[in-house]
Amino acid sequence: MIIDFSAPEFTATSNQAARKEHVEAEVWLILGRYQYDIKKLVINVHTGVSAAQRYKQYECALQATLFSGQTIEVRETAAELDFVLSIAMHRMKRYISRTIYLIQTLKQTKG
Repeated sequence: MIIDFSAPEFTATSNQAARKEHVEAEVWLILGRYQYDIKKLVINVHTGVSAAQRYKQYECALQATLFSGQTIEVRETAAELDFVLSIAMHRMKRYISRTIYLIQTLKQTKG
């Protein structure tokens, strides 16, 4: 599994390197079970300000490309960076599990 993490709002300091290591560790913890099913995982994190509440929000976009050819995309928004990453990755885990189950079911019914 190739992990591509980008967060343009963070400066290229040791803070970003530490953040990247933390994100990769969390990816392996949550999605490690599917490491042989995921070809590439792209993680984009952006910050913005909520117009209604006027507070900083993080938006996390995950895109997983499976070896079977399917692409799964997940987007999540939250006020805390760790929270948005965790929620998005757990949702990605459910979608990957469901996709793999459907692929296996289709193979069994066809063959």
